[in-house]
Amino acid sequence: MRKLRRYALIALEVVGAAVAMTCVGYGIRAGFSPMLAVYAGAGAGLWCTAAVFRDLTASLSELD
Repeated sequence: MRKLRRYALIALEVVGAAVAMTCVGYGIRAGFSPMLAVYAGAGAGLWCTAAVFRDLTASLSELD
C-alpha cells in the first residue's frame, strides 16, 4: 500500500507539472507576457494538483 501511495503522488506531481507547462505554452502563444504566463501556469498547476490530491487521498483512504 505504501508503494501505491508513493507512485500515486509521483504521478500527481507529473500531472501538475504538465498542466502548468501547458498553460505557460498556451499563454505565450496567446500573446501574454512570459511572466504572466508563468504565474497563470503555476496557479493552474497548483489548482489541478490540489484537486487531484483531494480525490486521490479520499480514494486511497477507502482502500485502507
